[in-house]
Amino acid sequence: MGHYASDCPNRRLMIIRGDDIVSDSDHGDDSDHNSMPSLKDCSDGDVEYAVHGESLIVRRALNLQVKEDSLEQRHNLFHTRCLVGEKVCSLIIDGGSWTNVANTLMVEKLSLTCVQHPKPYTLQWLNDSGEIKVDKQVIIAFSVGKYVYQALCDVVPMQACHLLLGRPWQFDRRALHDGYTNRFSFDFNGRKITLVPLSPKEVYLDQLKLQQDTKGNMGCEITEKSERKEAMREKNIAKGPKVSEKKEKSPCHESSTNTKKIEKVESKLCFFAKERDLKSALIGKKALFMVRFRDTLFSDTDLNPNLPNSFVSLLQEFADVFPTDVPCGLPPLRGIEHQIDFIPGANIPNRPAYRSNPEETKELQRQVKELLAKGHIQESMSTCAIPVLLVPKKDCTWRMCVDCRAVNKITVKYRYPIPRLDDMLDELYGACIFTKIDLKSGYHQIRMKPGDEWKTAFKTKHRLYEWLVMPFGLTNAPSTFMRLMNHILRDFLDKFVVVYFDDILIYSTCLDDHLSHVSAVLEVIRKEKLYANLKKCTFCIDRVIFLGFVVSASGIEVDEEKIKAIREWSTPKNASEVRSFHRLAGFYKRFVKKIFYHCCASHRGYKKGCWI
Repeated sequence: MGHYASDCPNRRLMIIRGDDIVSDSDHGDDSDHNSMPSLKDCSDGDVEYAVHGESLIVRRALNLQVKEDSLEQRHNLFHTRCLVGEKVCSLIIDGGSWTNVANTLMVEKLSLTCVQHPKPYTLQWLNDSGEIKVDKQVIIAFSVGKYVYQALCDVVPMQACHLLLGRPWQFDRRALHDGYTNRFSFDFNGRKITLVPLSPKEVYLDQLKLQQDTKGNMGCEITEKSERKEAMREKNIAKGPKVSEKKEKSPCHESSTNTKKIEKVESKLCFFAKERDLKSALIGKKALFMVRFRDTLFSDTDLNPNLPNSFVSLLQEFADVFPTDVPCGLPPLRGIEHQIDFIPGANIPNRPAYRSNPEETKELQRQVKELLAKGHIQESMSTCAIPVLLVPKKDCTWRMCVDCRAVNKITVKYRYPIPRLDDMLDELYGACIFTKIDLKSGYHQIRMKPGDEWKTAFKTKHRLYEWLVMPFGLTNAPSTFMRLMNHILRDFLDKFVVVYFDDILIYSTCLDDHLSHVSAVLEVIRKEKLYANLKKCTFCIDRVIFLGFVVSASGIEVDEEKIKAIREWSTPKNASEVRSFHRLAGFYKRFVKKIFYHCCASHRGYKKGCWI
């Protein structure tokens, strides 16, 4: 019959150490017992030991504990074993690691799904292969006894262990480390969990096993390469007899001929030029072709060919900020979304759809399908409806425009400040290097406030749709966009950045500072998941056109295209045309002396009938 430990008639103290069982009756006196660590009652929590083989040792037997050498953990990191996908893996807990790490070998063998690392980086200290790039992450579900946890880890080839838990795990679990016993304790599901380390001998055996697995994996890769080479040789050997059928030759001669052919084929597979090849090509004035390999495909044909190499490398690093098209799906909720507040008591507009010919109808349906595929609009049952129409563009294509006048009429107007042009130009004083970044479809990169989508509903001939992103034409859209840009770039404004809606101008006094400034801005754009139009961006130039002005180190000048439009302006024939000319010419009022005097004189002259 079983009994509780407290009722056991055998009161001898049992100490288990490895495969030996030692009783207090084996010692003549109690001097050894006084020098041993005191036995602790583990009834208030779970003590989790390392996993052995396919089974777990997580049970407590009476009040017995393993007797540990008081100094064996003095120079050891915390090593244990865990289960990952029903496989036993080695585990290290290291407070000096700023991230959790998973071994590439374990990830490949267990066929775990990896994701792209949001911030790739390089390492030089984890293995003997030199600098490596860490660009993948994986979620590892592991267990040590009753403790089960999922950790987000960076995937790195290493020889220390299969899984390394760093500061993120200790922070999340609020784990406490006992430096004497080298144990970690924390609360899990209302119980105290204590993780027990392996002995130095067990750690040594695990390290040998891991090194053998690593070498075996490398051997498999070498074997695969040799098999591919052997297959290529056999393929070339199979082609050899066709040439030798015409003339009978000895087997030795055929073998040597095939071997030469194989070596010739393999030499043709090498695309790396040697130093003597380059010298002979230069002496013979032959054409040289250079191929540049990049981790990410990035076309720099639209960039300035005189761009510094450091800048090209920077743009290569942020290639995801300059996609060909904005990725499908909704932009994230950033805390600044466009909201529409109607005037209390106003009538909700319901306007009919405009008439359109069959060609315009097909074009409208095509653009609506594209917006549906991108996730920018969805079908609606709104009580508010406004029409859409097509407007021709300069390149003879069509732009779909929403007639928002009815909605704007009953919308509460907000007065968020728009930057003054004069103030922004004054900020550029003293700068000599400029970079201009233009966002791609900036309005469509801002979400509508959840619950206000029905107020943007628009009609076509067949259905009713509503916007999930901010459309063009709404009365408070410029304020919302300017508020977002000022918020995300608040740390850089009035220092080395000026922004006017979707135009971001970065200015600096030297190239090194400019490189760091551009990198900081691109990092923020990437963090906020905004995207720029590479074709409209200009990088690291000393003369840039910004808002109709030419900005350079020598100062601010007028844009020649604007001057050309003023010079070629036709003679005004009525007061309305006079006012239009005054508005255009007034744009450059800082460059024309007494411009308002001349404008007033011309306007008075037309009123008196003296206009010619």
